Amino acid sequence: MDNEPDSKSGVPQLAPADDIRFPLMEKPAVGMLLACVAGLLNAWTFARTGTFATVQSGNVVSAGYNLAQGHWPMVFMALGTILAFGAGACISAVVIAAFARRMSSFSAILLSAQGALLIALAGIAAVPGIAPHHIALGISFVAGAQGNAFHRTRGMIYGNIAVTAVLQTAFSFVGRALARRIHDDGEPHLRWAGIYFLVLLGFAAGAALGSVLDMRGPSWAILAAAAITLAIAALAALDHRGRVDPTDGPTP
Repeated sequence: MDNEPDSKSGVPQLAPADDIRFPLMEKPAVGMLLACVAGLLNAWTFARTGTFATVQSGNVVSAGYNLAQGHWPMVFMALGTILAFGAGACISAVVIAAFARRMSSFSAILLSAQGALLIALAGIAAVPGIAPHHIALGISFVAGAQGNAFHRTRGMIYGNIAVTAVLQTAFSFVGRALARRIHDDGEPHLRWAGIYFLVLLGFAAGAALGSVLDMRGPSWAILAAAAITLAIAALAALDHRGRVDPTDGPTP
């Protein structure tokens, strides 16, 4: 278990990070890179469609709002994005279960498939006349798969496709560090906060880079996301020093 309750206080205790060899996909640098991928993809969809394809809370709100307003095309667009995201999460869970049955690592294969799909989407984006909303559906599918498969950093739950919870957790750890004189559980909360802020930095850096690349052409931001994804896949395939996959598979 990553967290065990303290017998005296009942507060969940994080395992001593320095005593644990975490899987490759739980390394903070990998979490930052995955967040960068999401930032790149969101930069593309925001510039082309005015939406964030990896962040589904906005699409849920958009579906409800436009339903009440009777704007049916916008309702169907939002619902399509939500369903594409859900399909990505669902299929990734099935793939991970199949690899678990074989007791083999899934990260390199799943990331390679994600990178290949992004390259295909970049190619489609370069074709004149293709509606960007259709490409955004594919990006949402990729985001669903990525977010479902990879969601732990150093044993802690985080998100690399939507960062509201990451922001909340980062400042929560800062608050717990400031409240040490009120209750000190002995944990290095500022270190944990730094890991979550690193994810936020990756997300913002990806968005900034995506904005710059999008001015060069309609495919550059997606291709950059594909390149980072495939680089992580290569690292996962070549890492033979220990466990590569996250400790608990897909999000329950």
